[in-house]
Amino acid sequence: MEQTLKKTKDIDSNHIRMARSGLNITVRELAVLTDLNKATIVRAEAGLSIRDRSLDTIREALETLGATFFEDESSGGIFVGIR
Repeated sequence: MEQTLKKTKDIDSNHIRMARSGLNITVRELAVLTDLNKATIVRAEAGLSIRDRSLDTIREALETLGATFFEDESSGGIFVGIR
């Protein structure tokens, strides 16, 4: 079956961790870049509830740094690309 990837804004804790790791930045650095509390980043990466706006802010910062989030339309899986 052929993969059909499209960009997505729907990310979860695993995608945040993968992108941060791929970009080689720490939780503290991401907190500074997003102007969010370090505890918010830790909660997001643990899969705990955070505000939608905070999740958007984290995603936008990771995208600015070079992460791209793709959804495979055939499987529904989300992949992280780093440039």
